[in-house]
Amino acid sequence: MASFWYQLPLILLSLSPALAEVRCRYNVTAPTPVTYYSCTEIANKQGISLDHFFLLNPLLDPDYTSIESGKAYCVSGTVVPTTTDGTCKPDQYVSCLGYAGGQCCNSTTWKCGNTQQDCRAGTCAHGLCDVENPSSYSLDGKCGPASGNKQCGGKWGNCCGKSNTCGTGTSFCGVGNCLYGNCTLPPPETTPQPEIPPWYFGNTTDGTCGPANDYQVCNVMYGFCCASTGKCGMGAQFCGDVCQPGYGNCTNAVVPPKGGDVSPGKEMSSIALLPAYYYITDGTCGGANGFVCKGSPYGDCCSSSGYCGKEDGHCKAGCQPNFGDCTGSNMSPDGTYGGTKGSTCTGTTFGACCLSSGLCGGETAHCGGGCQSQFGTCTGDSKTSPDGTCGGTKGYTCGSSGFGDCCSSSGFCGSETAHCSTGCQTQFGSCKGGSKASPDGTCGGTKGYTCSGSGFGDCCSSSGFCGRETAHCSAGCQTAFGTCSSGSSKISTDGTCGGSKGFICTGSGFGDCCSSSGFCGKETAHCSTGCQTAFGTCSTGTGNISPDSTCGGTKKYTCAGSSFGKCYSSDGYCGNEVTHCAQGCQTSFSSACLTGKIPTLDGTCGSKNGNRTCAGGPFNGQCCGSSGYCGTTTTHCGTGKCN
Repeated sequence: MASFWYQLPLILLSLSPALAEVRCRYNVTAPTPVTYYSCTEIANKQGISLDHFFLLNPLLDPDYTSIESGKAYCVSGTVVPTTTDGTCKPDQYVSCLGYAGGQCCNSTTWKCGNTQQDCRAGTCAHGLCDVENPSSYSLDGKCGPASGNKQCGGKWGNCCGKSNTCGTGTSFCGVGNCLYGNCTLPPPETTPQPEIPPWYFGNTTDGTCGPANDYQVCNVMYGFCCASTGKCGMGAQFCGDVCQPGYGNCTNAVVPPKGGDVSPGKEMSSIALLPAYYYITDGTCGGANGFVCKGSPYGDCCSSSGYCGKEDGHCKAGCQPNFGDCTGSNMSPDGTYGGTKGSTCTGTTFGACCLSSGLCGGETAHCGGGCQSQFGTCTGDSKTSPDGTCGGTKGYTCGSSGFGDCCSSSGFCGSETAHCSTGCQTQFGSCKGGSKASPDGTCGGTKGYTCSGSGFGDCCSSSGFCGRETAHCSAGCQTAFGTCSSGSSKISTDGTCGGSKGFICTGSGFGDCCSSSGFCGKETAHCSTGCQTAFGTCSTGTGNISPDSTCGGTKKYTCAGSSFGKCYSSDGYCGNEVTHCAQGCQTSFSSACLTGKIPTLDGTCGSKNGNRTCAGGPFNGQCCGSSGYCGTTTTHCGTGKCN
């Protein structure tokens, strides 16, 4: 119902020459289905005339066609006229809706206005308030059962405390002190989990590890041990004396007994040493979660599709030995081979030959040129690349491939500079030149590629990529591997400033001010109190400038210099309106309070009331009567009556 009458007055403004607001007290829901006679039926049932029903529901078309089933319609309420003088006291029975001076009724001044203070919850009594049902909010700061469980909001705070008053802070919102509202909830009880060792989620993406391979760390996908050869795996050749500590798990890895064969799957028995929380919890295994099946109630084998079980489909073809026991051959279960599963095509129903694109089959395309003998049977001896790749485990060559005779460092055939110069692999094709120019857009690092002349851009960014944008050529740019903008090394690249990096904000793009917490920006919070002048520009003489439009109080925020306004109103907010700078403006936290002929905000005026004037404020155009109140009657403006 609230949303219905909340939008209704705007329609009335366009339909009725006499501006008014419908304040509905009771509504009913239209039946299902509706008919031509539904409006008449509702009116008769509620004991009102059809004309009165349409008056309370002006959105309805008089031809009865716009009524909707299941929608609420008003059957009891009043039509309140729009105020003519901007006042909206309860005993006047007028509305601010449609009033040119503002459409929110401020319960503090009982004047119509349009400011944030006029329309916010807890202050706005009726009209176009910020909330749809302003009557449900407390206007005096009282709440709880004795006050009809009025909601708290706006200047009163958003928590109803045990004292049945609205407020903020622990005494109102804290656990055990808050009846309702934005209460602080007790933290949920959690059971601490043992810390997962860093090696369990190592960063290797290709099974290589150690200093010779960009310091990558082994993980569950490739095996936890990093051998001296720079390869990840499990077993004596990886986890024994040759294991490199710091690049995997050498401490607890189980080394299979020497002598004799080790049955398939048992070589991975070190997974049994993992903490209990590594084990499967939902029947899935491997993949992103890294769960193992060994010891789980679902079965000890992890199938190619990532599920635990004990059937042949789990334990034979496609079984993943890194995540459980396997008892059968590694025949491909789905027509693919190689990869991390190491599946083979031999003996499968898909065909015994392995096509270079990764599919099993028995045709010439599978068994001839490019066939991978390590994963199946091949009938041809050609190593010429069938797909534009070269080197690597397949050992394809680029000569006469049709893709180009040079094999690039990234394993692709071609005839461009990127294929035939720096990084070109001579054992898999022809090469020319010896430049260190980057062939793939990377720079620095272990390869030492430079960006100059690379074609990707001459600047080498802090993350090791060539380019010509600001991110490549400014802060963090590596001069050893390309050209850089002058004076760029200290400009912030990530929005942080100061600290151990010493980044500055000026010219960073995030804002020129460095806040006390070490972040660049241009807001008051960055440029005022706590701003670090050593790492950017700061506002001068900012003091404790308000960052959120509030002022005074325990925080002692000042409005002077605030972007919200220079005046501190009586209700504790910064602004530049007459409601902030006139009557009640607090000079100790303001820089623009009006002095002399201060406009009244509550209608009091004259020598009895601080010489406040009716002009310039919400009572502009009215006379200050001898009684000390503004008005337009002869008692205010008549001869001998006006101050």
